[in-house]
Amino acid sequence: MYTELEIVNHILQIAGEDQTPTLNTTHPAVVAARQALAGYNKEFQGAGWWFNKEFGVKLLPNDEGKVAIPSNMLSFQVTRCLLQPSSPACQARFVRRGKWVYDTVKHTNIIGMAVWADLITMLDIPDLPANAGTYLKHLAAQRYFVDTDGDLQQGRELENRLMRAWATFRDEQLRVTGANALNGYTGRRMRAGVQNLKW
Repeated sequence: MYTELEIVNHILQIAGEDQTPTLNTTHPAVVAARQALAGYNKEFQGAGWWFNKEFGVKLLPNDEGKVAIPSNMLSFQVTRCLLQPSSPACQARFVRRGKWVYDTVKHTNIIGMAVWADLITMLDIPDLPANAGTYLKHLAAQRYFVDTDGDLQQGRELENRLMRAWATFRDEQLRVTGANALNGYTGRRMRAGVQNLKW
């Protein structure tokens, strides 16, 4: 597992800057590396992976009837509600507005009922799986380097490291999610045998 400090120091090393013993500094290089890492991390986690998706989370209204959305949420999609549980229109009716669920039909954030949603959450860097942390480390270093320097030879090496980290990360995702072509529509039909052939 990686810490933010470890990844920031990796970025600083790639950028040819001195590493820092702490993140509590106003050194311009450290501040720039932290800001860049925050953006790359949000972009990476925002895609939604096996480790930061939560399904069917029940969100309850407060005393005012407002439904708060968790502060670490990157993506929000209502999957069912009390009015019409399986209606796509009901699901699309509720969206995020600031930190509250908003009803686009009634034009209010006073919902007054529970909604269930699928969420993509923003995890702290130490909470990421090891392969995800490794990929984020190389992604942040490569992007930061390209944005600030652009030396082609070193850029190619960083790109190679990033691609190796991506391959390892995707292998882990396939392993964890149990992705298998035989479970898809075509695979299931092939396993069931071809039926109703007409000559």
